[in-house]
Amino acid sequence: KLTSHEATALQLSVERRLKGEPLAYVLGRREFWSLDFAVTQDTLIPRSDSEVLIETLVQEQFNRETPLRILDIGTGSGCLLLSALSEFPQATGVGVDISPGALAVAERNARSNQLGGRTEFRLRDLQTLTGVREEDEFYQRFDVILCNPPYIPTRELDLVGADVLEYEPHLAL
Repeated sequence: KLTSHEATALQLSVERRLKGEPLAYVLGRREFWSLDFAVTQDTLIPRSDSEVLIETLVQEQFNRETPLRILDIGTGSGCLLLSALSEFPQATGVGVDISPGALAVAERNARSNQLGGRTEFRLRDLQTLTGVREEDEFYQRFDVILCNPPYIPTRELDLVGADVLEYEPHLAL
């Protein structure tokens, strides 16, 4: 039997879902590459078709024990960076995003997946990554750069499903 608090929480979740809110946001989590990720409306919901980026990385000729340096541009929930780090135990990574809210979620996901000691997250936009010089604080060498950038043209946003358009961050679309 549910407590009154549990029953209320369940009812609110059902109402949110009936209004079209994506299940991942209602639950506050989504699995990606066998890891569990917190998601909020500050982050896109990780999609299984993005796992091809991790599959491709794993299929490359890297030795799993190589201490790779990985950069994830537009890290969002951190799912790409953290999934890559889970496959390469000696790797470290930097995730950058323009959303402070997304970075907070990524940091939480790094901790919950026991990868916090191998990651750092920074507030950056793509423009500040171009033309980085050796004397700049961000200058580092990376072996792998991951990026799943926004790719839906603004003029085509009305073609996207209502659940995506209404709930997911437009900057990330």
